[in-house]
Amino acid sequence: MSLPQYKKGGYLAAAIGSLIGAVLLMYPGYFLGVGYVKIFMPHATLDGLIPPFLSFIFGWWIGEVLGCWLALRLLHYRRAARTARLLAMMTPVGIFFWMLFYAVAINSIAMIFSQSHSLAHLHHITMSLTIAFFAIALALKARYLAQQNTFEM
Repeated sequence: MSLPQYKKGGYLAAAIGSLIGAVLLMYPGYFLGVGYVKIFMPHATLDGLIPPFLSFIFGWWIGEVLGCWLALRLLHYRRAARTARLLAMMTPVGIFFWMLFYAVAINSIAMIFSQSHSLAHLHHITMSLTIAFFAIALALKARYLAQQNTFEM
């Protein structure tokens, strides 16, 4: 007896699963990296930025892939593992382009609101929105590529 499989594309499930997974592991990873620096590197200067940054990136990467795979698998969509593998390959490239885009966006915002005290709030809002956009775009692209050459009978 096999489980029923949906005939739709699974794009919404992939996007929502990857976004939830990225958010669920990204920020706890960052805080674990900060905790590591506080405990094991109390007098660190610039080298204290590396563990939180790496844990943030790996949390995003692993969370996005696991969330996408889990959402597609739980809803019985076909090609869940293939989508997750493609997403795992595409996410580091997407994170690199996110860093470039984010640096330009923050620089533009800082030039516009240079005298404002709300720059820190705009920094966090811009980061959250751009990460959500990139996570969803990567998941949709991976799902599209996973659906290629799929014949329904």
